[in-house]
Amino acid sequence: MSSLPPCARLDGDGLTMVLDLRAGAAEPVYFGPTLPMAEDLASLCDVLRRGRHASQPDRPAPRSLLPFAGEGHLCAPSIVIQQHGRPLTPRMPLVAITQRDAGLCLEHRDDALSLSVQIELAIVHGGLVEFGTQLRNQGTQPIG
Repeated sequence: MSSLPPCARLDGDGLTMVLDLRAGAAEPVYFGPTLPMAEDLASLCDVLRRGRHASQPDRPAPRSLLPFAGEGHLCAPSIVIQQHGRPLTPRMPLVAITQRDAGLCLEHRDDALSLSVQIELAIVHGGLVEFGTQLRNQGTQPIG
């Protein structure tokens, strides 16, 4: 069972960003005026989730902050990692989320490929979301 909270929030510069973590990925759900600290984030995520439509798969892909090729939906950007000129198919579920002074740090990991990605999020002056990523290779084979 996951030890992740169902949702996470990031506050700054009079704004709040809410991430739904229940699908094993960080799905941005809300970005707007600061929400009260007592806000029920899981209920907010449920209310703001897009309704089902006729051509939607039974289990829709999450709109993750870390989209890989083969996941997601048509026209979604994706990340491709290669090793020796061949694309890898990492499975990097969200394994940890840490609140830091400047924002949130999310860690995704694929133990089979010995890869991890760390995403740091912060809301900076002017209402921009600063997004930093770091790919770590704990394995012995180079990636590109």
